[in-house]
Amino acid sequence: MIVDLPEKFSMEGVAVIENGILKIMRYIAFSDIMYELTYQMKGRNICGYCKKEKEKKKMTLDHMYPQELGGPTIPNNLLPCCKKCNRTKGNLTSKEFRKYLKKKQEEKGKYLEKVQKHQEKLKKKGKYHIPIDWIEERKVSDLKLLWTPNYSDTKYKKVRKYYEETGMFKKIVIVDRNNQILSGAVSYIVAKKMKLKTITVIPLENVELTV
Repeated sequence: MIVDLPEKFSMEGVAVIENGILKIMRYIAFSDIMYELTYQMKGRNICGYCKKEKEKKKMTLDHMYPQELGGPTIPNNLLPCCKKCNRTKGNLTSKEFRKYLKKKQEEKGKYLEKVQKHQEKLKKKGKYHIPIDWIEERKVSDLKLLWTPNYSDTKYKKVRKYYEETGMFKKIVIVDRNNQILSGAVSYIVAKKMKLKTITVIPLENVELTV
């Protein structure tokens, strides 16, 4: 997929856009780069849901497709919003949340139950609740991890247990145009140790890790 990028962007010594390609020159948390990209493109103080202007400390970034459902931390899936709307939205998608806001108070409970049941069905089927054209299957052996992730044994066991129960990784591996892993390293490590042949990834065709 093509990640949303501004025409110009620079994090000194970390990342820069050249000829439409986001080049990451020094590895820091991938999410930090994505957050800054999003703020520069979408603003920092207007909530995308209630449309009210808020002071910085009352703002955050919402995952329009929640992380719990496989939503990645990329500008295509991030929206500046106030913390109040973010808390109310919970694990709804942005589309579901906007429908929820239009419901009468007495209808909201039943609507949430309906959405939660749908999400559970997808989870049992091992399906992510994100656009299908964002993801694809790639061979585990084709992926490259060029940096050392920091994770605990507890986190490893938690990621593995979730896969064994659902047949999917909660955090999808994100790779650059050269199959280099940008995010989701623990999911990759679990897949490799379990000797899985393929893994679901989100390939970013206009991002390149040049570390």
